[in-house]
Amino acid sequence: MTKMIRALSLFAAIALVAMAASAGSSSLAVTNAAAIDGAFGLEVIMANSTGKAYVEDQTPSDETTYNAEFKLNAEGGGLVIAVADDATSRHEVFAGRNPANLIRIEIHCRATFGGAGNCGAGDTGQWRAKAYARRDNNTWKFCGQAGFQPTGNTTWGVEWVQGDGGANGSIRFLKNGSEVRLCTGLDNDDRGMNAARIGAVNRVDTGTAGTSYMDSFVSTR
Repeated sequence: MTKMIRALSLFAAIALVAMAASAGSSSLAVTNAAAIDGAFGLEVIMANSTGKAYVEDQTPSDETTYNAEFKLNAEGGGLVIAVADDATSRHEVFAGRNPANLIRIEIHCRATFGGAGNCGAGDTGQWRAKAYARRDNNTWKFCGQAGFQPTGNTTWGVEWVQGDGGANGSIRFLKNGSEVRLCTGLDNDDRGMNAARIGAVNRVDTGTAGTSYMDSFVSTR
């Protein structure tokens, strides 16, 4: 495979396009504290709002195959999620796009005993990452979930293949290099991959406050 970019090790040189949210919303910082590999990492700071903050890799160019991975420490800076009455909360940490999302990874958190409450370090068994892929008809294919410890470092990855005219596209969801699930038979031939975003990308629920650490983003074709 051909390496396209190693992003987070290059943040200090502003190698990517960064979108900063307005005051009172989510924001980003490049710090030593957030480093999982090397000297720098990305702090994703969420401030009890639905605001987004992410970096965007515009290296992909209508790719028909796209692989990406990154490391996440979900509670690196004390992230706490106030879980609503539906007993679950989520935010999107990765998206591959053209121009809307084609693939996404979400972090879900559920209070230990259900109902409203805080989802934090005491709820380590209740954190899940979930992967989805968009079909040409704009419906989403769920492609697996995996639990993780939010205070540790976890590598998440996706391997996406565009179909060639039939329902033969696919997405593979990975945790720490091991397959979580392979989804095949996707009708997804309309658009190739043109960009990727990481951070507080979308679907940030109100009540999400604190900081996550992200590092070692790598994408390949």
